Amino acid sequence: MSTIATQFDGVTVHTKANVYFDGNVVSHSVIFADKSKKTLGLIRPGSYHFGTAAAERMEISSRSLPPMRSFFVLLGLGTILLTIAIVVRSGKLMRDNPGEPINAAMRRALADRAYQWPEADAARLAREFPGADDTVNGARYRTLLPGTGTASPAKGQLVSVNYTARLFANGEKLDASADHDGYYNFVLGQPNVLPGWGDALENMRKGERRHVVLPYWLAYGEKGQRGRIPAKAAILLELELVDFK
Repeated sequence: MSTIATQFDGVTVHTKANVYFDGNVVSHSVIFADKSKKTLGLIRPGSYHFGTAAAERMEISSRSLPPMRSFFVLLGLGTILLTIAIVVRSGKLMRDNPGEPINAAMRRALADRAYQWPEADAARLAREFPGADDTVNGARYRTLLPGTGTASPAKGQLVSVNYTARLFANGEKLDASADHDGYYNFVLGQPNVLPGWGDALENMRKGERRHVVLPYWLAYGEKGQRGRIPAKAAILLELELVDFK
């Protein structure tokens, strides 16, 4: 029987939690220096089904917790992981204003963590995107074709993409660059585009193709778009990064 590690050094922790089954299953992605990935989290007592494309190993450090204790452990786990995430490997605080008290940064981080995938979307992600990568703001993506080079688009650059956008819930096509006679060109970070474009293109290389699922908070929000986009709708982007400059 293997010994479960009590500490991980030199890792990157995603602050956005992976929340499933109405908050009964919560985890955070932990990325190691060799690019391997683990998820660290808590599963409340219950019966859950996860679909995986390949065999996965689950290490359990505690068999059960009383209901009230499990709540505080879950809250404490989230707090600890968020604290780790705002500290870079050098040990310096990752804050816009280094003079700002750490508890203020923590309050903002905890507020960001309030979003969670609707149950139907979470179940579909577990079935169709097992082992996918998560962005810092909660989008999920799967690389289909690697790109070339080492550079990725940055905020303020002009980006050219091919894309098809669909409702994640049923695959209904919403829009595509091919319908507009060419690539979709836009300046990354501008307020006139979906907030999720930054996450969709995160770490992409020129020529790379990927499928990205944008949660509602990175797409059309809680209300959606009347007559076209349902409330809290996740969007699937079939995406190719053509160029950026």
